[in-house]
Amino acid sequence: MKRKSARKPAEQPKPAAQLMSQAAYARHRGVSKQYISKLGSAGVLVMESGKVNATASDAVLDDRDPASLSPDADPQNLTQARFLKELFVARLRRLEYQEKAAEMIPAATVSATWSNTAQAIKTRLLGIPSKISPQLAALTDARQVRDALSNEIERCLRSLSEELRYGRR
Repeated sequence: MKRKSARKPAEQPKPAAQLMSQAAYARHRGVSKQYISKLGSAGVLVMESGKVNATASDAVLDDRDPASLSPDADPQNLTQARFLKELFVARLRRLEYQEKAAEMIPAATVSATWSNTAQAIKTRLLGIPSKISPQLAALTDARQVRDALSNEIERCLRSLSEELRYGRR
């Protein structure tokens, strides 16, 4: 009786670095050369010997996981380690660039702004009853009460919108 030997599945080859000029990379991405030049100057693109590493730069720009470009999550040699390091550095520079170009706002800032906005809306809306109750007490028609409430709510929201738009609070 013969034994079958257990074979390891064939390893996936690591994608070869595809180096190209900035102009060729711009055509590859379907964008202008000026845009690619700007990304290269900002350190977003992965560059090797003055050429764009298309495989790595595509991963950065497409926001793919750099580990997905190599068969193993852990680098097996110095070249793979450098490759992953360059990808992470490029991603970090891309995030820094987007933040400085006001394309991205830190999550803590967004959360604090929304919290303050919600608090301002809540305060304003809760103040409506005490502000308008004397006026409503004098009204006898349901339509007049509804109109008075609608007008006050609209005035409150308009005022709040202007304050938020122009940063007054």
